[in-house]
This record gives sequence, structure tokens and C-alpha cells, in this order.
Amino acid sequence: MNENTFQKYMTDIEIVDLIKRYIERSSYNYAVLIDGSWGCGKTFFIKETLIPSLEKLEKEKLEKDTNYKVKKIIYISLYGVTSKEEITKKIIIETLPFKNFVKSKGFGIASYLGKTVVGGILSTQGVSLPDNSINLSDFVAVESCILVFDDLERCGMNINDTLGYINEFIEHDGIKCIIIANEKEIATTNRVRNKELKYLVALNKDIEYPQDEKKNESPVSSAFNQQTNQNTDQKSKLECLSKKVNILFGEDELYNQIKEKLIGMTINYKPEIIDVIDKVLAQNCTYENIKNIIIENQEFIAEKFNYYKHHNIRTLLFCFDKFITIYDSLSGKIAAQDEKIVFNEIFKYTVAISIKHKMGKSLPKWKGNNEIEEMSLDNIYESQSYIKRFKFVDEFVFGASFQKEKSIEVIKRHLEIKSRQIIDPDDPFFKLDNGWWHMEDSEAKNLILTINKILKDDLKKYKVTSYSKILYLNIVLKRLKVIDINIDDILQTMINNLSSLEVEDTFNTFGWNNSSFEDKEDTDYFSKCIEMLSQEVKYNKEKNNTEGLNSVFKDGENWADQLNKFVNERENEFLNQKGFISKMDFNKLLSAIIQSPSNDITTFRRIILHSIYKFSNINEYYMADKEPIQNLRDEIEIYYKKIKDKEKLRAHNLKYLIDNLNNILERLE
Repeated sequence: MNENTFQKYMTDIEIVDLIKRYIERSSYNYAVLIDGSWGCGKTFFIKETLIPSLEKLEKEKLEKDTNYKVKKIIYISLYGVTSKEEITKKIIIETLPFKNFVKSKGFGIASYLGKTVVGGILSTQGVSLPDNSINLSDFVAVESCILVFDDLERCGMNINDTLGYINEFIEHDGIKCIIIANEKEIATTNRVRNKELKYLVALNKDIEYPQDEKKNESPVSSAFNQQTNQNTDQKSKLECLSKKVNILFGEDELYNQIKEKLIGMTINYKPEIIDVIDKVLAQNCTYENIKNIIIENQEFIAEKFNYYKHHNIRTLLFCFDKFITIYDSLSGKIAAQDEKIVFNEIFKYTVAISIKHKMGKSLPKWKGNNEIEEMSLDNIYESQSYIKRFKFVDEFVFGASFQKEKSIEVIKRHLEIKSRQIIDPDDPFFKLDNGWWHMEDSEAKNLILTINKILKDDLKKYKVTSYSKILYLNIVLKRLKVIDINIDDILQTMINNLSSLEVEDTFNTFGWNNSSFEDKEDTDYFSKCIEMLSQEVKYNKEKNNTEGLNSVFKDGENWADQLNKFVNERENEFLNQKGFISKMDFNKLLSAIIQSPSNDITTFRRIILHSIYKFSNINEYYMADKEPIQNLRDEIEIYYKKIKDKEKLRAHNLKYLIDNLNNILERLE
């Protein structure tokens, strides 16, 4: 590596100051290379920071000395350029007083400069006129220029020829030249150019290669003489062929030689994300509210980019673009008092997974039906590393269209759960959950023991949505030997509480229920606890539903209307529990139907047809009801035959009910 290469990353200000000193000193007879990976913001820095700073410097010199000849900073992209003549034409265009007109129109100026020159210029704009050799010095006072060449690795001509062209400006004209490139891609570019032809030449058996004195054979052909398995042999042969190509077409070595002669200083560029944010926002965001959210979280942005060693500005732009869409869709759809917190959480997660997505890193799998959860994305198990995840953000960032209505519903449910959690800042659970990692042992121990006592003595104090966090805190503090308790006892207390509490069935009953711990044993145990709590909730709900269903028969009258009300309040619960008639007391149901007036029979028919068994694939959910329905139909048919000639209207309605039950049975098959 060149001794003048700056291996440590410099700030933008430091780079600007260094370039200014390079331009000021006539003794620096070389070019400066600014090297950085694709997407790191090199071009953005050059156009938005460096060039304006150099132009300001030239203006200040003129103000101090009116006789000073201002140097013009000329920016040239080498992207796709295939010849030296093209570069020359680009430079001429940049010096024209009406360059924007030339670039946009490409015609109407032949009388001004003459067809020979203009023809060459226009060809760069897609207008074909006879091309001719152009002498740059005839049109540009190059000694009064500072040349900035970008995209060296994307140049369509040979890299070494390009460097040779630039070197002419350095050696013969004493011009200051700044080159911008992704240097690691240059070797790849050289290697793949005319790749097939190079390989074909390298396969020629008549070519003699340098001999290994120790083995007395060519090192590049030794792989062909090895006795290996088929896969290894293929790999060895390819490696051998690549070595031959490198010997015959040593462009990388030539590049290094030319670079050593031309480049006096290499600056490794890596943006300071925080410094870039304001400039990116100024160009890409007009929403003040969004700007405020991003600025408030700029330290978080920098932290994540640095953690992943990812400094691609395009990722930052990608992230901002995704978040702006989300904000546009959800703004005004969330309660005003919640918007700021929710959008901050969504933004942080968008940043984190945008980076992982662009780096090709996988995300932790979602468990169950959760749409929102908290967990570490980085396999770091301290509480402060956890982040709130949003499944709809995952889907949007990874290429799906944004599901506006679904997202609104998910957030509303999330906020509803959150509103039921502890918000008292003096509560021991709130204190421990929001700062246990920096507490003293004694403080953390006293708080968790207090929480466990409250959990047992005052079962309504802590909502069920807090149970998972309480379990998590107990498990972590026990693993750290802060407390010595039997966590099974805590779990049993929670189970006992559930039998006495009316637990709402939400998409995330226990709140934060997908924790990961440093020790896999703890993770497995936690998952087992959550599963046991879930089963207890399920059991209690089924029990309550069964009792509720059968309670409609107590009074004997208006049972159908009471059943209809009960079903309307719990329709999805029967679907989840995969049973309706099978949950009912068969004899009580049969007795109620037989003794009912026609309007109750009609109401019952409406319940089973339009509320419970209303979809086609009921066999996937209600197979447990098949036998009870068969028995119910058979008993009603017996009763129908007895009264069909006596109570014609009731019999008529019972016949319709029998037909309805037969229809349901057919769909259960």
C-alpha cells in the first residue's frame, strides 16, 4: 500500500482541509484518490461538500486578490466512457458557458464553434456528426482547472489507459486531479474484461510458464497433475486457469505500477452517518414531522450503521423512503397522544431491518400469529438491545405492497394492550422493567420480590399482558444469581390468577411473549411457561363458553334470543375452539327446540346458518359437531312426524330446521 494512504477514516471536514492543502501547494505533483465502497456517499460528498468548498476557496482568493485567476472545478463521470476522446469532449462541455443548453438540446451551436468540434461534443449527447480528433488545449485553459474524475472503476475503457490519460494532466500541465473510485472493484473489472478470450488464450499448450525451482514444474499447471476427487479437481483446474490468465494479462500488476506513479495520496472514505442525515433530509424529505422523528433518532441510526459496519448511503435513502410511505399511510389514523411514540418505534425498526435487508442478513422468525413483538435482532440479550418489531414493516421492506388497513388495525390492537399495562412510574414493575440492567443487586432483588408478592396477593394489580415480562425478569435475575427462587411457583401463581380473571383473547394475550435468552435452557423454559399459560387461558375460555352456552336454557323462555346475543359476542371463539353444538348440553338443546314456538326455531336456524356454519370449509373447524348434529336431526325428525298433522306451522319450521341440519352435515363430509 502507498505510504501516503490514509488508512484511518477521516471526517468530511478533515478531507476538505486536506484537499485544500493539496491544491494550494505547487510541490504536490500528483493526483489524490478518494477510495470507498459503492453506495457509501462518495459522489454525494464530492458534489455537496467538496466542490462547493473548493469553489468558495477560489472565490475568497479572488476577493483578496482581484488579479487572481480563478480555477474552475470540473467534475467528470467516467461511467461508461470508452475512449480518451469522450473524456476530452466531456471536459470541453463542462467549460462551455452554455453547457446546460448543450446537454439538454444538443443542437443549434454549430455556427459558434464550428462543426468539427461541435460534432464531437454532440456525439456525447446522442447526436451523430462526423467525429474528429480534438485538441483539448485549443478550447480549455487546462492550467486554470481542477479536474475531478468520478466512477473510475465503471469506466468503459481500460483502467490503465484511463490513468495514463489523467497522468498527462499531472505531468505536462501541472493540473490538480482528484480521482474517486471503489478500488476493490478495479481488479474485478480488469479481470472480467474479455474474460472468455483470456481463458481461451491461457489454455494454449504451447505457452511456457515460469518454473518452480523446487518442484521443477510450472506452479500454475501443478493442479492438473494432482490426483484428487472430481469436485476438488475441477476447483483446482479453475484456480490454475486463473493463475495463467493473471500471468499472461497482468493488468492488476500494471495498475499498481501506474497508480504508484500517479497517485500520491489515497483517502479512504467512510461517511459519518450523522453528518449526512441533515443533507439527505434536505434533498429528500419535505415533511417537518418526519424530519423531526429522524433527527431525534439520528444517534440510533448511527449506532445501527456502525454496529453492522454498513455505511451505504443508499440504504439510508431506502430506509427514509419506506418510512415516509408508512407515515403517509398511518398519519392521522392513530390517536394523537400515541402518534409520536408509535412512529418512533416504527422508524427505529425500519432502520434496523433496512440495513439487514440490504446486507442480505436474515431476520428472526416470527412465532405464532404475532404481528408485533419485542426481541433482539442482533443476538444480544441485554434489555436495552431489544427493539419492537412490526410484521407489516418486514413485509413492506422486503418487497410487498404496504397493507394500510391491516397496519392500522394491528397498531390499534397494540395500543389497546399497552393501555392496559402498568404506567405508574412508582410501581416496582415499571421501575425494574425500565432499568434493571444498571441497578445494584439489592435494589433489583427487592423490586422483583415485591412484584412476585403483589402478583400473589393482589391478582388484579398486574394485567395478564404483563405476565411475560414478569417471567422474563425472574428468569434473568435468577440466571445472574441476583435471586434464588423457584420460578415454577411464580408460574403457578399466574395460572391460579387466570382461573379467576376474565382474560380477553387478543392476538398477543401475554404481551411480549417471544423472548430470547443468552442461555438456550432459559429460552426453552420461558417458551414452555408461555405455552402453559396459553393452554390455561384456552381451557378457561372453553369452560366459560360451555357454561355460557348452557346458561341460556335456565329460564326456559327466550333461550334463542339469549343464544343469539351470546354468539354475536363470541363468534370467533367457537371457530378457534372448533366446536359449537358439541359444546352444548344435548338434552337441554333438544328439549328447548321441541318446546319452542316457531319464532325461536327460526332464530336458531338463523344462528347456525348465518353465524356459525356460514362458510364452505366448515369441515376444517367443526368436525366435532358432526355426531351431535346427526343425533339432533334424528330426534327432531321423530318429533316432527308426531306433530306434523297437528301443529302445522311449528312442523313446517321444524322441517326447514331438519333440511338445514342435513345441509350442514353434507358440508361436514
